[in-house]
Amino acid sequence: MSHCADLLANNERWSQEREALEPGVFLRQSREHSPRLLWIGCVDSRVPPEQLTGLGPGEMLVHRNVANLVGEKDSSCFAVVTFAVDHLKVRDILVVGHSGCGGVGAALHDQGDGALKEWLAPVRALRDLRSAELE
Repeated sequence: MSHCADLLANNERWSQEREALEPGVFLRQSREHSPRLLWIGCVDSRVPPEQLTGLGPGEMLVHRNVANLVGEKDSSCFAVVTFAVDHLKVRDILVVGHSGCGGVGAALHDQGDGALKEWLAPVRALRDLRSAELE
């Protein structure tokens, strides 16, 4: 079985188990989307927001990017925040970092090039601004 086929089979199994535990869950979720908070975090696959918070599907809107940045030039992040606040009426926004973040490490040690280097420029600028404190 291919990797994609495995993922599809896992999804089918998960949805059946979820429906068995909470009949009608998917129908209800298709009618209403009212998450309690917006989580802005790192793309690191070791940091699963729903598992860390104990929240289930539909309870938290999630936006992830390298090094959990919210930058003035990131139209995607600002669109997510606008959608969350204006349309979904989310009241709480968490910007969450984690230990051992590869994106932050790359910025602190001048690693990466191209788009990654450009993306991490605000972290490097902050590093330079606060270098005495970081020492």
